[in-house]
Amino acid sequence: MRAPSAIEYPVPAPVAPTLLPPSLPAPPAKFVGCAGPLQRLHDLLLKPPNTGSVGLGVVSGRAGTGKTALVLQAAYQLRDRFTDGRLYADLGAENASVSQVLGQFIIALAGPDRPLPDRQAHRAQLYRTLLAGRRVLVVLDGVEDEVEALPLIPAGSGSAVILASRRRLPVLAGARQVNLGMWNVDDGYALLASIVGPQRLAAEREDARRLVRLCDGLPLALKVVGNRLAARPHWPVARMVDRLLDDRDRLDELAYQDMTVREGLAREYEEVSPTAQSMLRSLATLPMEEFRSSDAGHLFDMAEAEAEDILASLAEVNLIETVNNETTPGLFRMWQLVRLFVYERAAEDDVAPDARMAEPRPTA
Repeated sequence: MRAPSAIEYPVPAPVAPTLLPPSLPAPPAKFVGCAGPLQRLHDLLLKPPNTGSVGLGVVSGRAGTGKTALVLQAAYQLRDRFTDGRLYADLGAENASVSQVLGQFIIALAGPDRPLPDRQAHRAQLYRTLLAGRRVLVVLDGVEDEVEALPLIPAGSGSAVILASRRRLPVLAGARQVNLGMWNVDDGYALLASIVGPQRLAAEREDARRLVRLCDGLPLALKVVGNRLAARPHWPVARMVDRLLDDRDRLDELAYQDMTVREGLAREYEEVSPTAQSMLRSLATLPMEEFRSSDAGHLFDMAEAEAEDILASLAEVNLIETVNNETTPGLFRMWQLVRLFVYERAAEDDVAPDARMAEPRPTA
């Protein structure tokens, strides 16, 4: 059967985008930290690698690293450079589909009276036709893989796209990566201060910095403890530190209202293969913070190349991270919160850790 012929859509007369839903959500009221990633995102959107190509940036990182806040802040700051409007969709929302988002984008660009094609491919073609010659910033949150994002990528220059994903999306042609890891102590302290208040933290500065380290510098975890402290003005910061010191209770403490660190970790853990989960459980018992693919291969009695592929799948969903070390390449690191979650999951699943390894060391 022959593929249906392409439909040529005439370029419509220019109209100002109405930006009906999905319009861009408001940026975070208090945006701190991430100055470096924010500048990199600006640069790659405004200076595409090839003349005539669309600016395409992927912001990736573990759940809770502040991806959505970063892309919304960037979109807000770049509003004057994309004069024909900004479009936003959360592909991770319940019941969201690419075809539905294309329909919403077409309505936003051409108005509610524009007929919508039934086929997704024809909607994508019309969408790209409507964007021709315009300067529009498209923000796609909750992207799970490259394939679902492709119909929403404009063709040609002028417009730009920011994608936020828990994965790195390395196959997306022309995309440049901004990976969000854990925040350093200074940025984490600034985030806490924006929630709790700088004067309160200044009185217990060292305990506040220790709190950042106990949270792995994860913005979601810092928001949880910050909001808990803000709701309890009579609590000293040291009390929150004491509650996080016990590894067995730390993930329980990192939950407040609808914010929970454990939920994001569980989602990422379930995405990898059973073999990768098993390797992660054994790696969680290693007595050192950094490890090589040869260490993983030794645990499972497998070739180093095979172990390296499994570690790459874990790094892709940010359960571990690569360590940039020129003297010792091929190093990986597991964050303490991931380690605690994995060890907890092993106990729940009644999977005994490798007898050769020690239990996780408590965080100082």
